[in-house]
Amino acid sequence: MQTSVRLEPWGAGDFWLLERNNQPAMTEHLGGPESAERLADRQCRYEAMSVREPAAGRMFRVVLEPSGQSVGTVGSTSPAGV
Repeated sequence: MQTSVRLEPWGAGDFWLLERNNQPAMTEHLGGPESAERLADRQCRYEAMSVREPAAGRMFRVVLEPSGQSVGTVGSTSPAGV
């Protein structure tokens, strides 16, 4: 069985993914869950990345095909970490 996914650029409607992943089990090795304020800041940064040059880095929502279900996130940054 083959699984197909597509990548969708991060958008304003994707904040719920940050909230879903902000659980103790998911953030244990990162210092624990972030505050609501920090999540909002992260959302703004991710949205801003969607309008930059692609080489500067992007965040994406991972979507399972053909159901259209969002199953995760993935991102990239430039080698300089911009």
